[in-house]
Amino acid sequence: MNKQIREEVRAEALDEIRREEEHLRSVTAKLRKFKIATVISGAMLLCNLILAAQFMVGGRWHEYWEATGRLVMSFAGILFPVFGWIAFMTYSLWRYLRDISDIYKQYSPPLSKHRTGTRHDYSGSTPPDASKSSRPD
Repeated sequence: MNKQIREEVRAEALDEIRREEEHLRSVTAKLRKFKIATVISGAMLLCNLILAAQFMVGGRWHEYWEATGRLVMSFAGILFPVFGWIAFMTYSLWRYLRDISDIYKQYSPPLSKHRTGTRHDYSGSTPPDASKSSRPD
């Protein structure tokens, strides 16, 4: 009976490890996409601002302000909040990935003796009191 329980606990622990790794992979892939989007939107905004400076008074294309300059400035005005949102989401995902990785390392290291039951055998006796756990809260 005890061996069957240990095997169930071990199977659950291994399944939890698999789910954690899958979760970390999906968040890492999403973060990679957001990093690329941040770089692209930032480059577009920078190029647009450099181009818009050419249409200002004293710039070489100031005579085309009415036709093209206002469109360029409008596009820069649209790109700024887009870049800000994408950069914020990238930072948020990076922080989330860092924090969740720390939590996984702290509370559920892979194949830990506390999770899989491979180190301690409590056959016939009760496990130690949970209140005396060495795990920090």
